[in-house]
Amino acid sequence: MSGFRATRLPNEQRAVDTGIGLLRAAGFPPRDAVRHYHVFVDTVLGHAALDAAVQGLRPEQREADEGAWAAVCAGVSPDTHPHLHEAREHLPLMRHSAFERALDLLLGAIDSAPR
Repeated sequence: MSGFRATRLPNEQRAVDTGIGLLRAAGFPPRDAVRHYHVFVDTVLGHAALDAAVQGLRPEQREADEGAWAAVCAGVSPDTHPHLHEAREHLPLMRHSAFERALDLLLGAIDSAPR
């Protein structure tokens, strides 16, 4: 998988201008607006790449991938991996995309950042 972080094309420039403009309108100085926009865009692009990779798996691969956390960690020893053992029943949650939760956390952090 490969991609470009900057296309230097007019639509990208408009999108970046809009994103930075929204952050400026929220009261962030230019430097912070750029930093927050950068983190936001890279987070979205990173999750899009991961989610696209999972969607591109053949059905049997996706099924194996989704069951991996439960299967691998079901019998993990509390002596060698105490935290993993303690959380093992919740690990199947990791089979789903973390995009929405990551976005909520990121937007909350940006919202609480000093202006």
